Formats: sequence, structure tokens, C-alpha cells
Amino acid sequence: MSPTRRALSLAILSLVALSLPGRRLEAQVAGYPYETGGRDALLAPVGLGLSLLGEHLGGRNGTLSLEEIAALTPERVNAFDRTAARSWSPGWAHASDWSRNVLVGGAALAGFADPLSDSRWEDAATMGAIFVESYLLIRGATYVAKELAGRKRPYVYNDALSAEARHAIATEDDEGAFLSFYSGHAAGAFMAATLLSTVYVDSHGRSTTSDALWGSSLAVAGFTALARVKAGKHFPTDVLVGSAVGAAVGHLVPRLHRVDGGGGAGGNATPLHLAFRIPLGG
Repeated sequence: MSPTRRALSLAILSLVALSLPGRRLEAQVAGYPYETGGRDALLAPVGLGLSLLGEHLGGRNGTLSLEEIAALTPERVNAFDRTAARSWSPGWAHASDWSRNVLVGGAALAGFADPLSDSRWEDAATMGAIFVESYLLIRGATYVAKELAGRKRPYVYNDALSAEARHAIATEDDEGAFLSFYSGHAAGAFMAATLLSTVYVDSHGRSTTSDALWGSSLAVAGFTALARVKAGKHFPTDVLVGSAVGAAVGHLVPRLHRVDGGGGAGGNATPLHLAFRIPLGG
């Protein structure tokens, strides 16, 4: 494993450890801060509808011919995004896949760990609804935006590669050469980081631990966004918009499930709370 991946592994393990429930504190306060209700009858169908629409629109932009690619140069990209048009790295692309997938998996694990630790099945089902709705919304909105925008990926402008090489990459690219805007990796990573941290604060309250969780999870999400640019898969504007959309979904979906006046103080200590005597709340 490369030094970069080792460092990210430690960061992700740390953020998951911050979120895993420890022993139940005697000073038990408010119950689970979320509930299902009428908003699910809107969020789930909207997310599913957007996902199906994205699938329906798939491939609407066709493919790039060798002649079209040969005419593309970095100078045809706006000045802010132009540096990405000179990037190409399969290694960075693999790193972005890895960090995004592990962050999303870590968020799911941490989110379910609390209710499942003492067999609170209804709370676990509520967390499942929040996670699935967030996933459907971010997936659907991302792919609809990608297909409608039809923006070409940076690598097709990279004149450091031959036109033939760029055409081969575009032809073999499972993600699609016209799906640059906006970044689904950045959106998914920031959705997971923000959802994880929001759920933790709503369940346990603001603390040194929650601040560390916010910082570490957003750092991993930021790495994912940066890696997409380094890979030549996305322009900076793609990852900026994707990050904003992902963070909005990751924050708003849990908040739409908040019990009125509930949550926010928390009654579970995490391993870090117990080890360092960090107080809950405050």
C-alpha cells in the first residue's frame, strides 16, 4: 500500500472509531433524534425518480470521434479549469475510487452501529431510510446533471497525450467522456462525510470528538475531490459543485428526519470519549 493510502487508511479508521458507540452512559438523555414520516413519501420517490431519469438519459451525448478529439486543446478550456486539462493519472483515479468507497462504507457502518449496538431495530430502519434516500438523491441528481450538461472530461483536451491515446481512453472509459459535470465522486464523498458528522452531532451533541469527526471526514472527502482533478477526470468546477451538492444532501436529509426538539445531546460515549474523558456536549 502506498504512503498516501496508508495515511488515508489511518484517517478513515480514526473517523469510524470516533463514531462507534461505546458503553451506555448513566446520564441517558434524549432518545434517537430521528423518525420517519411524511417526508419519506417525498424524498424516496424523488430520489428514485431522479435515478431512473438519469438511467433513461444515459448515453444521450454519444461518443467522440478521433477527429473531434484531435481538435481539442487545453486552450479551449476556461482559465480557471485549464490546469486539469493537462492532468492524466490512472493511479489518482484508483485512489479516488478507493477513498470515496471506503468513506461511504464507513459512514454506513458508523450510522448503523449506534442503534444496532442495543438492538434498536426501528431506529436502525430509520437510519436506513436516511441513508438510502440520501444515496438515491445524490445519485439521481448527479447523473441527470451529467447527462444534461454533457461536459467533456479534462483528459480529452490533454495535448500531452496523442489524439489516438485520448480517443482510446474515451472509448474505454466506463464513466463516459461526456460526464464531467459535476463530479459524482466528490458529491458521494461529501454526502457521506456530512451525513456521518451530522448524525453524530444530532445523536451525541457537539464535542471535541464531533469536531475531530467533521475535520477527518471532510479531509478524506477533500482528498477524493482533489484526486479526481489529478486523475484528469474532472475540472475544479466539477468537484466544487459536486462537493456542495453532496454536502447539502448529507446535511439536509438527516435534518428533515429530526424529531421536533429531540436529539443533539446524546447519551452514548464513544471509545475516544472513554479513553480521554472527553465530556459529551458542550
